[in-house]
Amino acid sequence: MHAYEMGAEGVFIAGCGEQCSRENTAFWVQKCVERVRKVLADIGLEPERLQAFVLDATNKDPTEDLDKFTEQIDGFYLASIIKQEVKS
Repeated sequence: MHAYEMGAEGVFIAGCGEQCSRENTAFWVQKCVERVRKVLADIGLEPERLQAFVLDATNKDPTEDLDKFTEQIDGFYLASIIKQEVKS
């Protein structure tokens, strides 16, 4: 949420998924993403502003996913305007 408070229009999380050396990382990242998406929806922002992607040696280049995410975010109403409306 801090990224949004600082003015980010979207957050792209890239993680190692099940290939991660830390146990249950993918599970905890998914839980965190679900929780933040709910908060975003509760304050009137699109939950799709937060995306998590798994990167590993078998995946394609992540720039395509990042480009799609950027295009999607560009189509949303500015979060800063919505935040001001919520505060009013």
